[in-house]
Amino acid sequence: MSIEKVQLVAFVYKISTPVTNIDENNMVKDFYSYKFFEKFLHTIIKRTDSEFTDGKKFIDLISIKQSSDADILEGVFHTSRYGTKNDIIDIKSKAVVANLHPTQGVRNSIHFVINRKTGVFIIQSDPFKVATRNTIVKYFDRKQILANTLVDKYNKNNHPNHIYKEFIFAIETMVDEGFYQQLRKLATTKELKVTSSVEKPDSNAAISTLTKDDYDDKDMLGEVTDVSYSWESNGRGSSLKHIERFVKNVIDLEKVSNIKASGYNHAGKSDSASFSVKPVKHFITTTKNSNGELDESKIIEDLIKHCKKYS
Repeated sequence: MSIEKVQLVAFVYKISTPVTNIDENNMVKDFYSYKFFEKFLHTIIKRTDSEFTDGKKFIDLISIKQSSDADILEGVFHTSRYGTKNDIIDIKSKAVVANLHPTQGVRNSIHFVINRKTGVFIIQSDPFKVATRNTIVKYFDRKQILANTLVDKYNKNNHPNHIYKEFIFAIETMVDEGFYQQLRKLATTKELKVTSSVEKPDSNAAISTLTKDDYDDKDMLGEVTDVSYSWESNGRGSSLKHIERFVKNVIDLEKVSNIKASGYNHAGKSDSASFSVKPVKHFITTTKNSNGELDESKIIEDLIKHCKKYS
């Protein structure tokens, strides 16, 4: 049986389970309770309706378990795309050998690991582009109601620190910190510009805010791929505030592609900070046999190796 080396990409995110000290009305956004979050995951898996579907994408949390390393949790999502009828052909003979109906799809297993100490979440890239940050967040959002009892127990045992049932988790895209280092060189920031990659309905919605009420679709701009938004502070001696916090909130791997801040450095000269939003990623190496099967043990081994870097 022939063996072929394969290189895959894994993306890095960070999970948090924000808590609020209700006595001081102070939220700790970066807090991560692995015990709480893992109980939440187990609650999802136990359900017969654990999957999420939206007419095109399918994602389902299949399993989680402690790794051979006690600090690492391993898990698997099943993903698929469906919604249209497709023929399955034999590549050599070109003959149709079966059909995929609209309610059927090809299953893919996507592995991930979570660092229990830090909440760092590293997931194997999904060729179906279903197991993305956006879809995973949407998936867990839909399942939050299952954690109500867990939240009540946590709040009872950890007073005054409370988790809110409407906000039990957050998943943040980890990006290169270079922008923030550049940003701190600016003494005064006069403009912040965010460029977002968009699909046609999104761009039309943005354009319609600048057009007459009786506009026609044919009057819309065509072939729009990116939309830019600018925030300015033009008053004498004024400066935009809380930029770093704003940028961390606005970054979304699926949408924001570039951010630029312009202003004056500490020497009083015009300066800027900019970067393309590129998620932190790692390469993982595995093998594929003549049946097209990937060696999952090697995938997990590399995921764990990278995840340990964030302890």
